Amino acid sequence: MPNIRQEKFCRDELDRWLRGKCPCATLTWRRGDEPPDFWLTMEGIEYAVEVTRILNEQDRKITTSLWRIIKRAESKALDEGILSGTYEVEFYGPIKTFRNWDNILIDKILGIVRETGGSEYTEGEVIVANGQILCKIQKQNNQNALIDCIEPDNNGGWEHDVEGQLQPLLQKRIEKKSEFPRNKAIPTILILYDLFGLASRELFVNCLASVDQVRLFEIIYVVQDRNIGYLAYKHGARADGAAEADRCYGWADRQAGV
Repeated sequence: MPNIRQEKFCRDELDRWLRGKCPCATLTWRRGDEPPDFWLTMEGIEYAVEVTRILNEQDRKITTSLWRIIKRAESKALDEGILSGTYEVEFYGPIKTFRNWDNILIDKILGIVRETGGSEYTEGEVIVANGQILCKIQKQNNQNALIDCIEPDNNGGWEHDVEGQLQPLLQKRIEKKSEFPRNKAIPTILILYDLFGLASRELFVNCLASVDQVRLFEIIYVVQDRNIGYLAYKHGARADGAAEADRCYGWADRQAGV
């Protein structure tokens, strides 16, 4: 289950999204009784808000360590003012330990970011540390200012069956979180904190559509990172892909009387 810091982070991301879609709406939050994690009052209507993480338990330590390293590199690049655009770091495997090369990797990433800051797009550049090929880094575009991470699969190769892994993860987490709205006549919002990190928005939405319990929620909002998230499900309508998800905010508009 998410820790309190992660729950508050997800709450704040949903709050940001709602205020962006409904700038005139009045939103108030209070801590829940677990369940739910939070209570949200929006324009006089009270919603239960549940938060859960989507992460393969078997890969938790690897994923956490990789993301921590990449976010350290991103933070340093932001502090130096050299990060311009979106970079993607794809890791090779297997990865046994992070202690011997994490600082080396961060320094190499920062060096590449400095060199490519003025470029709109770059070919992938392989990074080697202590004689081991660890990953490759590629600048995707000049939008945003972030460094993204793609982890190796558990066998050390590239992930070829993302949907096969994501589907049971979603099924398990949503079944667990659906107990509250199933037993209570209270409109409920579900926030999914996507730490799986391998699935596209379209795949995420498609996998959600096959989970029967999603119909118990008013909306399902996916948080990927700070200021990065999307509406993946609205009761009575699917958000089919990125364009449809962006248009699928009528629920919030209706609650705010927009």
